[in-house]
Amino acid sequence: MTVTHSVGTVNPGIRASLRYGAVGGVLNAFSRRARKVARLEEVHALKTSIRRRTPMLAAALAIAGLAAGVLTASHARATPPAGVTPEFLGSGVTLTGFKIHVSGMKVSSDDAAGFTVEHLTFEPGGTTGWHVHPGPVLVIVKAGSVTKYSAEDCTAQTYTAGQAFVENGPTDENMVRNNGSVPAETIVTFITPPGAPIRDDAPAPPGCNP
Repeated sequence: MTVTHSVGTVNPGIRASLRYGAVGGVLNAFSRRARKVARLEEVHALKTSIRRRTPMLAAALAIAGLAAGVLTASHARATPPAGVTPEFLGSGVTLTGFKIHVSGMKVSSDDAAGFTVEHLTFEPGGTTGWHVHPGPVLVIVKAGSVTKYSAEDCTAQTYTAGQAFVENGPTDENMVRNNGSVPAETIVTFITPPGAPIRDDAPAPPGCNP
């Protein structure tokens, strides 16, 4: 079993015209890529097999400049959680960076990292809203089932009690929702740079309304 965590680089080639076909769609694409660049910069100290390429980042920052006038509108359309009750279980910060390489699993941080654990209860129809995290997130489904939707391609994957999944940090914009008729529960571990928020709300991606 091999478990790795890798955040990809920002692709400077904008293919928004193929996906949206209108000026509004192009601006939304600029906005989404600009947010990804900002989040990647925020987590530079937290390396979980992260590799950044300076030329691509510079190109993406140029896109961020073009999208500056759109970001305010994007935040206005953020989708906060609804029908989800969090229970804080604990948090702590490592004293130093760390490297874990065992049985094919690799997790590392150059500097100290913060761990936060929460118990989330999803009412039927409860949703996290579209969001991203500054670092990897480990999720255990304790009861019921939840479905994770990816903003990248609007694909959906359902997880049931006893299963687990990973959210891959700042490039993994997603929404998690309880589509069942009974409450669902998850135990979530957030790994972040010390002092960083555990999540950032995001607008719904164009063309994806599950």
